[in-house]
Amino acid sequence: MAPLIETAYNRTTDEDKDSSDSYTIFGDAIIGQQEYLDAVFRLIMLADKSDKLNSDEKIARAFKEDEISDKDNQNLELFHQYLRGGIEWLYQQTSESATTKEDYLAKVDAIVSQYIQDFPRS
Repeated sequence: MAPLIETAYNRTTDEDKDSSDSYTIFGDAIIGQQEYLDAVFRLIMLADKSDKLNSDEKIARAFKEDEISDKDNQNLELFHQYLRGGIEWLYQQTSESATTKEDYLAKVDAIVSQYIQDFPRS
């Protein structure tokens, strides 16, 4: 969900190489979600507006560049920028003054309400 949120708002976050904080996502958590992550990756490659790519170039980036290592590394870094930004934003939104389950649920409700306001259905 995190990278999709940041893609919708067109924001990325670079890696903080100065931070001493370190977090690990265990492989089994990733492997169990691989199909979902692949789909999210492709959606982000299609929706990203940071490069001035035309539709055909975005389709190639999303579906054909996995086999070109330098392109794949660039695309993966772009995905990670959206992922980091989304995690950072979600953490800020849900951790401020939330101490109970009800507080967290209220924060999530506020996030969803804001998203609906920002991106109404046509």
